[in-house]
Amino acid sequence: MNRLVVALCILPLLLQDSTFVEAAWKTLNGNSPLVVANGGTSGLYPDQTSVAYQDALNYSLPGVIMSCDLQLVKASVGGIQGICRTNLDLDLSTNIKQVYPDKINSYIVNGVNITGWFTLDISAEDLLTNVSARQSNNARTFVYDSFLLPIFLPDNLLPPYWLNSENASFFEEHGLNMTDYLLATLQGQTPNPSPPDYISSTEVTVLRKLQSDANSKGTKLIFKFLEDKTQVEPTTNQTYGQILGNLSNIATFASGILVPKSYIWETDASTTYLTQQTTLVDDAHKANLEIYAYNFYNDAYPFSYNYSFDPVTEVMHFIEKYNFSVDGVFTDFPTTASEAIACYAESSLNTTASKPVGSRQTVITHNGNSGDYPGCSLPAYTSAIAMGVDYIDCPVQITKDGVLICRESPDLILSTNVASVPNLFQQHLNNYPELDEGSGVYSFDLTWDEINSNLKCNIYSPSSTSGIDRDMANDGKYNIMTLAEFLTLAKNSSVGVFIDIQNAVYIRQKKNLAVVDGVVEAMKAAGYTNPSEKVMLQSEDSSALARLRTLNVSYPLMYRIVYSTIAPVSITPADFVDIKEFATSVSIPKKFIDNMDSQTGFIGGPSQVVQWAHAQNLTAYFFFLRNENTAFVFDYKGDPTLQMYSLAQNYQMDGFVTDYPSSAVNYLGNHCIGNGSTSSNIKFKIPLVEPGLLNNEITGGAPTPAGAPAPDLVVPEPPLMGATSLSPAPAPVPAAASSLPTCLFFSATISFLFHILAVL
Repeated sequence: MNRLVVALCILPLLLQDSTFVEAAWKTLNGNSPLVVANGGTSGLYPDQTSVAYQDALNYSLPGVIMSCDLQLVKASVGGIQGICRTNLDLDLSTNIKQVYPDKINSYIVNGVNITGWFTLDISAEDLLTNVSARQSNNARTFVYDSFLLPIFLPDNLLPPYWLNSENASFFEEHGLNMTDYLLATLQGQTPNPSPPDYISSTEVTVLRKLQSDANSKGTKLIFKFLEDKTQVEPTTNQTYGQILGNLSNIATFASGILVPKSYIWETDASTTYLTQQTTLVDDAHKANLEIYAYNFYNDAYPFSYNYSFDPVTEVMHFIEKYNFSVDGVFTDFPTTASEAIACYAESSLNTTASKPVGSRQTVITHNGNSGDYPGCSLPAYTSAIAMGVDYIDCPVQITKDGVLICRESPDLILSTNVASVPNLFQQHLNNYPELDEGSGVYSFDLTWDEINSNLKCNIYSPSSTSGIDRDMANDGKYNIMTLAEFLTLAKNSSVGVFIDIQNAVYIRQKKNLAVVDGVVEAMKAAGYTNPSEKVMLQSEDSSALARLRTLNVSYPLMYRIVYSTIAPVSITPADFVDIKEFATSVSIPKKFIDNMDSQTGFIGGPSQVVQWAHAQNLTAYFFFLRNENTAFVFDYKGDPTLQMYSLAQNYQMDGFVTDYPSSAVNYLGNHCIGNGSTSSNIKFKIPLVEPGLLNNEITGGAPTPAGAPAPDLVVPEPPLMGATSLSPAPAPVPAAASSLPTCLFFSATISFLFHILAVL
């Protein structure tokens, strides 16, 4: 047996209990929705393989259903063999093209000419002996392709399982009778002694012929609709849209329907927002039909902006949030659907259940709710406050005339419309090598009047190079906020204040502008003078934090460790001894915690960085969380819940800094991380991602080739003095610039670059 299969079978389940009872579900039978693993955990592994199925069994709700896309192949000695494979063209999900390049062929399928590699042109023996499964989605990891995972047979599926039959007419046209094969499975004439629990088909006639035997075996028959409602169903010559209009007729030959999720929630293609939900779920239930939805992926884009790129939120839209529930979800990521049902849905709790109690992570926004709105804009802050975050943040920049503003970066190109304001863009496009290798328009080169009169907030999409854009509908609508306005908003709402002082050393030396002193004055003016108030201040410059203490600031101080691929640094336990001298907290980039093996995309092994911070009595914050799938190492399966739970359990993280505060706040309120319910008849356990476990299985434990060692992090810095005034000073002469200590420039440089390169 493949060593990865063995590992998954014997892997101890390092899990956290959660319990729930069947109550108040809006499904047809009143029970909780089912999770159907679409080919197992096919979002990570090649679909319909032993490892994909085993992972789904290990890390999903009890009773998770394994699905198999049934195809037929002739055996050389006669007879027909069923296999589990997606898509008629085997080249899309196997290595058949490399093994049998001459077996390419063309066939007419439902009136369409398709060229590829088909089961019709190969014997079962050759296919099962020489061909292996591979990842069928080009956006997913291909590391498991090298394991040469064998083609899986429906004969080996354990109940409960689901056989999905498509293109039955095509197979029958070429001498492979799908209906006869399915009847044989129901009558116990195949090697699998257990009949399927569900059979779905895209063809009406297939289901009608199976009715008698299916009823006698307790197998549910499900009619599957294709995504294109105008496509013709071959056995009735009706379009799928026409068939959908007569649910009572479907109830005469099927127990339920399987539909694309777009049949239930339609998405406006122009806005990527959901429109009003259809009545299909209620209509199906009124016709006494169960309804299952498919096309649930954690990594498929475009993702409706209603979900904030959180796949748990998407599932919730189909099971509870809008007072209806499908009877099950077909998903490539069954763990995520299990979390939604067991951990987030209120219907999973009985009336005596309790919300999670005890210690919890602190939630700090990163540029406000910047995943949904332009960062540091008014709605980014007000929506985060409404979500119940602990702190809203202001990354402080400064204008040419000394006004402090809240912006993600000193380069205004990233998050404003400055590039479309020709007079400002052309006049003030500058290059500051110490901050960035490229050119930009920097806040300290513009007056407040120039900014306030001309610029508006735009959303920053860090994954845009991967084709993932955040919602730009609010670009150009909101003014740049000053620190004073931010503090007034926070004061009036009683939310905590988190001030991030950026590039203070560089700006003091280059522009003679005192950012630190200005922050202290602004806080006093806003009434922040009581040390008991929820206020934290952060900087990547230790001298800036030391200056705050010189100015008698008594609020907690946080040191931000920065990292970029251009200027990487390494961390040692001694660095935290230095940090403790001027800070009580530390924010740590994900690079130092989820240390990704660049050759596999998985976590290379456990990190000790948080442990080193805690050893110095420093609270440690993860910097920062994003929901876009490209922000995750593969271990987390594109699931924010898995990531946050594993970070909290593996490292006892004290808090999260996040672009998507809704996900963090919802996570902290889910039923699976506290004391949970008091009674149950079903249990679910959130999987704990063990750092390095999957990577070791992939690499065989071989270490990743080491690159050039990164320089040590430089923490202590020379004192930062206040500027003589807030008015701009003449540009320093070259000699003065060259006399500055290198570490000052280094700290400022990587601080800015981290904003740009955090996705890498």
